[in-house]
Amino acid sequence: MNKHQTEKRRRNKSRKILTPLSRMLRRKEVREVTGLSDTTIWRLEKAGKFPRRIQLTENTVGWDEHGVRGWRESRKTVDDAA
Repeated sequence: MNKHQTEKRRRNKSRKILTPLSRMLRRKEVREVTGLSDTTIWRLEKAGKFPRRIQLTENTVGWDEHGVRGWRESRKTVDDAA
C-alpha cells in the first residue's frame, strides 16, 4: 500500500468516527415505533433479530434510533415480499 492509499484509508476511518450520533429511544418509544410488546422485543433481541438495548445508566436502557427504524423498514420489505 502506498502513501496515498494509507492517507485515504485514514481519512475514511475518521469520517466514520465523526458521523453524528443517533438518538437513543427509550422503551416506550420503541413500543410506539414498532408496535411490539416488551416481551416480544426481549424475545427478538435474544434471538438476534432486533437491535440490542444499550445500558445507559445503572437503571436505564435505550435503543439506537437508526437501528430500530432500520429494523422496522426491513420488516416492510419482508411483508411486501410475502
